[in-house]
Amino acid sequence: MVEKQAREGALRRRAETRARTEIEIARNVQQRLFPPPSHHLSSTDYAGRCAPAREVGGDYYDFFDLAPGVLGFVLADVSGKGIAAALLMANLQAASAVTPPSRSIARGRCCAR
Repeated sequence: MVEKQAREGALRRRAETRARTEIEIARNVQQRLFPPPSHHLSSTDYAGRCAPAREVGGDYYDFFDLAPGVLGFVLADVSGKGIAAALLMANLQAASAVTPPSRSIARGRCCAR
């Protein structure tokens, strides 16, 4: 009985350690999806930072050079928190990387949407 409880405790601790490690990896991957912390255009300097409420989250931002001297940005907050929201955020980031706003939104219509 004692040996069985010891084995179960050891398995539980390994599972918890593995889960913490996987969440840390997810956090590091998510942070790499964000643009560099600061940018510069000839007309302005700008920066962004994300601090999720949990290890990972559903907040997203990115900056785009729409045309010479024209800055575009996307700011999103996926409903919810944690891993599910982070997965949706990663999907949004991938979609915007494939079709950045400079290709999908005509200049002057960015704020109309």
